[in-house]
Amino acid sequence: MLDKVPAIKMLLEPPPRQVMLSHAQEKRLVDELPDHLIPIVLFALATGLQMSNITGLLWKM
Repeated sequence: MLDKVPAIKMLLEPPPRQVMLSHAQEKRLVDELPDHLIPIVLFALATGLQMSNITGLLWKM
């Protein structure tokens, strides 16, 4: 058993890249999507939420 936790250097990771699409890129993306994905992608583009956050939302009916 260890008396103390040994010092471990954490690896430095660069921050995740954030990419902003131009309006033309957004239109091209939406134009190429199957119809059933268009609403969720438009919602993502409008809110900036990640897909994992969007798919975890609960909607009251």
